[in-house]
Amino acid sequence: MCDCFKSVEDKLSSETKDLIKKTGTAKDFEQAWEEEAAKLDSSKRVMVKKELNTLFMGGDKDYDFTKCMNKLDTTYFDKNLTDEQKKPQFKKAIEEMKLQNGCELGYLFLNMMMSLSDDAALKE
Repeated sequence: MCDCFKSVEDKLSSETKDLIKKTGTAKDFEQAWEEEAAKLDSSKRVMVKKELNTLFMGGDKDYDFTKCMNKLDTTYFDKNLTDEQKKPQFKKAIEEMKLQNGCELGYLFLNMMMSLSDDAALKE
């Protein structure tokens, strides 16, 4: 999995990577992100926001992040699982990725997605 996320990482600016590293394990990811992003000048905040929107909302089946998520799905998840049922496998993937060299951003991406998913579920 790490090699897949590495191709995504290579396309991100150093500012975006730094923010992900600083906030990816925060209990309240969104608050941590807002606090860290506020430390950037406005043009860099816009750039980082654009990169993340492209990353998470890409939607293109040929986009690197989408490919990684599809690979993750086929590796860790049975078909027809709900998001809630996927959480243990997401956690397993994160723990496995933590043990691999050069995989930090990959598991932080997944950790962020779990956090955002939990927050979205709470707001519904």
